[in-house]
Amino acid sequence: MNLVLRDSRPVSATWWQAALAGLAVLAGITMIKLALPPIGRPTPFLMYFVAILVAAWKGGLPVGFIMTAVSATAGYTWFIAGAPNLTWSSAAMQVVVFVVEGFTITWLATRARELRAQAISAMRETRDAVDQLEGVLNALDVGVTMQDAKGGLVYANASTARIVGVPNPTDVGVTPVTHMTEHFEVLDADGHPFPPEQLPNRVLLAGREPQDVLVQFRMPGTFAIRFSQVAARAIRSADGTLRFVVNTFRDVTEARQQQEAIRVSREWFSTTLRSIGDAVIATDADGTVTFINPVGEELTGWSAAEAEGRPLVEVFPILHETDREEGVSPVDKVIEDGIVAGKANHTILMRRDGSEIAVDDRAAPIRASDGTLAGVVLVFRDVTAERRATIRRELLTRATETLSSSLDYRTTLATVARLAVPQI
Repeated sequence: MNLVLRDSRPVSATWWQAALAGLAVLAGITMIKLALPPIGRPTPFLMYFVAILVAAWKGGLPVGFIMTAVSATAGYTWFIAGAPNLTWSSAAMQVVVFVVEGFTITWLATRARELRAQAISAMRETRDAVDQLEGVLNALDVGVTMQDAKGGLVYANASTARIVGVPNPTDVGVTPVTHMTEHFEVLDADGHPFPPEQLPNRVLLAGREPQDVLVQFRMPGTFAIRFSQVAARAIRSADGTLRFVVNTFRDVTEARQQQEAIRVSREWFSTTLRSIGDAVIATDADGTVTFINPVGEELTGWSAAEAEGRPLVEVFPILHETDREEGVSPVDKVIEDGIVAGKANHTILMRRDGSEIAVDDRAAPIRASDGTLAGVVLVFRDVTAERRATIRRELLTRATETLSSSLDYRTTLATVARLAVPQI
């Protein structure tokens, strides 16, 4: 539905072309008046205004004034001079009146010509602006329509025609509504039938404030579903009266598919991490917990609901086994250095209930597509039993060495006791 303006560019004439046109008209009128004496002398200046009008329209004020003077001279020479019973003052009065009227017609014709040129220029600018706007709207992937205050369709862009299923935007306005409704089935975001009266344009035309809605539509005979964000905005006059409604239909199918793919991917990874035997904690780039699996909940004593959103140091406080000093979290190492933090030895995890377990842990960075740090994943496991078994083996080895190195029974027992007491 395009606005078409006729290209009526003004044809400019040189002064001599305008003068020749005026003289040609003047000569023709003079010949007619000479051939018809009843309209010659009684009306000496009759029809000469046509020659003045032609000259002024084509050549402007100077040519119009010149043609007025030439017409006055011709009228006086051919039809006033020598006329019986005509005084000089009466003849002069007729000439003066004609000249005044000729100058007035010249000014009016010139002014009309200027106004016409301005109007044509404004129409041309309007046409160019409309063409530019039309090109922009047709290049959009967004369907755009405009309705008047009564709901009549006054504009539709190419994307709308493609959605409706007609070849040209101009065909949208004459396409029956039944054809449009038969062309696709409109559903809400959850796949239920969508009431047409809840469409934003219907709400706006009913005098209420509309909200953008997400709908899905399905082409007949296919299983393909498309999602569209539908909006309506009002164009009002200065007093607030509704003049037009602008509707937009933005296809968000790809965005919805990407969101669904991300959701499925997250669900897949979440399910996987919840199923593995090691404890897993994920944090953002600032070290705030964003995920903890069931094994992590069991080892730390924090539930996922309580742990998520807390700093890792609260959920995963660690100590050095030998000196009981606070340990550096492997996640902090990853955030600081940006590389994988290897397994730490002799690490004690302080659980939420105050009990302690020995753990080994490893942390690795999670990077965004541009390489920036998006988060950290920490994997750890309970090695308390393994650590105790190692201690027992070390104790037995050293005790055996001690027993073999001394024949003094009492001294040997005292040494073995000193080795065992710190481990008890």
